[in-house]
Amino acid sequence: MHESRHIYDRFKQMVDIQKKKVALSYKDQQYTYEESNNIVNSLAEKMKKDWGIKEGDVLGLLMPNSIEFVFSLLAGLKLGAIIAPFNIRLSEQELRRVVEVAEPKRTLTIEEYKPFYQYFPDIEIVGSLPSLDGNSHFTEEGTSNQKNGAFLIFTSGTTGPPKGALIRHEGVLHAVRSYHECMATSDNSSTLIAVPMFHVTGLIGQLLHVLLIGGKVRIMEKFSTNKMLAELRSFQPSILFNVPTIYQMLIREINYQYTFSFVQTVAYGGAPAGEQMIHQLKMLFPNAELHNTYGATETSSPTAIMPIGRQTEYIKAVGKPISKTKLCVVDEHDKEVEIGTAGELWIKGPCVIEEYWRNDEATKKSKQNGYWKSGDYAMLDQEGYLYILDRKKDTINRGGEKIYSTQIEQILNLHDAIEESAVIGIPDELFGERVKAFVSLKYEADITEKEIVTYAKQHLAPFKFLKL
Repeated sequence: MHESRHIYDRFKQMVDIQKKKVALSYKDQQYTYEESNNIVNSLAEKMKKDWGIKEGDVLGLLMPNSIEFVFSLLAGLKLGAIIAPFNIRLSEQELRRVVEVAEPKRTLTIEEYKPFYQYFPDIEIVGSLPSLDGNSHFTEEGTSNQKNGAFLIFTSGTTGPPKGALIRHEGVLHAVRSYHECMATSDNSSTLIAVPMFHVTGLIGQLLHVLLIGGKVRIMEKFSTNKMLAELRSFQPSILFNVPTIYQMLIREINYQYTFSFVQTVAYGGAPAGEQMIHQLKMLFPNAELHNTYGATETSSPTAIMPIGRQTEYIKAVGKPISKTKLCVVDEHDKEVEIGTAGELWIKGPCVIEEYWRNDEATKKSKQNGYWKSGDYAMLDQEGYLYILDRKKDTINRGGEKIYSTQIEQILNLHDAIEESAVIGIPDELFGERVKAFVSLKYEADITEKEIVTYAKQHLAPFKFLKL
């Protein structure tokens, strides 16, 4: 990859090289690199002239996976804005808290989602896309460089305000380069995005990874097993990158009745992948290289990637650290441990964020000696392979969605009938973990389990719903 000033600069390089090649595919529409850039220019002009978006502003996106999401993102980056892709799975209460912290200059959504978000300040509708004929001569760009913020992505809040990880252009470009090098992808690569693009796996591991090397991206608005199977057959992507739950659903549905020999790369992350699933993937995708990955929002997606040809040999490892990334495993006294000894994983490198958005306290707590404290228990072996053993943080991992038990406990404890609660993660065959709550009722309280669950649903995102 050639050196680029920022993400849009890299995209523009691909436009110059790949002009007439299809870049993006969504529903029944395809867009070449040149057509995509024409739309991006027109949207950027509208953002600046009509909505007042300028360099350094936060531009919120409240959209499902869609072509509007991608073009809005690129147009904002062209102007030097910081893109905040909000998690549309959150409840209204949770979204309000995130938006209050982000303070976006404008938040964009699409027409069919407008009724859900009318209560948000400064909401704008991305209507019909501009024409593809290149009538817009808007060439103005922000002066962003690699050290500037590109994305503001919020991690699940526990107590206090949610934390916004400010991901820099440098981190994204290094992540793209790392995926490209470790997975041997090229401008002939294509990917099918089934995971949400408001998370770093869909946004950086797939969309920007493939788009910024000149490949082709097919976008699914929402995952369903049957829809993905149909897309696999028709689009025939060379790269898949999903949480293990999606692969488990595919395996269950087809039961090895057929295989997908055209897939060359199968990556997975966001949750542990068991040995059995890895063997099943090899059967389902017989010609594919398998890549376990490990990373976080705070590392701009990747930290470690399994090298080509090594997954079955190091089946319990998540890979080796990407280039220019240093890993340190420490004990409870923050002292580095010997190789082969477990401890908390600390990470340093160009992909690691420098700060949480307007949250000096959280930034200070998460950093030490230039390292970001992951909160995961891990081990490094003699050859440099990384093994993730457990989570230090009080987190439940449901199909790649991180859920903090203390957040749910706080909601439950606000109920008039509940004295106290304890929330844990319990094994789930499909999602890895699910939420289970134990509650102690106040004296003479009269409430059923069903009523408690109904109450929780009013305050929590659907993926956080609990079992008593």
